[in-house]
Amino acid sequence: SMTAWKEGQVIDTSMGFSPVDGMTMATRSGSLDPMVVLHLLTKGHHTVDSLATLLQRQSGLKGLSGTSGDIRELLKTGSADSKLAIDHFCYQARKQLGAYCFALGGVDTISFGGGIAENQPAIRQRILSDLDQFGISLCPDRNMVAQESQPLHTESSKVALFLNPVDEMAEMVSQFLKIQDS
Repeated sequence: SMTAWKEGQVIDTSMGFSPVDGMTMATRSGSLDPMVVLHLLTKGHHTVDSLATLLQRQSGLKGLSGTSGDIRELLKTGSADSKLAIDHFCYQARKQLGAYCFALGGVDTISFGGGIAENQPAIRQRILSDLDQFGISLCPDRNMVAQESQPLHTESSKVALFLNPVDEMAEMVSQFLKIQDS
């Protein structure tokens, strides 16, 4: 997923009612036309339960590639279907990033964390390629060796780029404790 921040506050997230909405993920479909759901149900292709399983566990990178939701495997195989899945994922990420850049009136920082964005320099490269005209310039050398919190941008980049590893469990505990204390 992707989140837009302004002045320290979350103003938007790519997820909707559920994590299935938004960006294509490893096994989740991402946003799709609601008529697809109605078509699959009314044509007898799926029950409600089987459709829920399809959208949550059999779609996304796994559904597009026909083999796996693990982007590491897709990068290794290089098959046409794996390439399609990766191309789709990167396109959707670029589209979401562009939407947030315009909605915010520009950005000063882009931070990568969690899952694919945190662990796959080739995917970060594909998402941020050819964005110099927008002041976004990824340093290929920094990007390839990044493993912990550190800058990824070139000296000439107007937008700061960072890798920030995420500990989702620790963040959930932190948020719970804040709520509990209030």
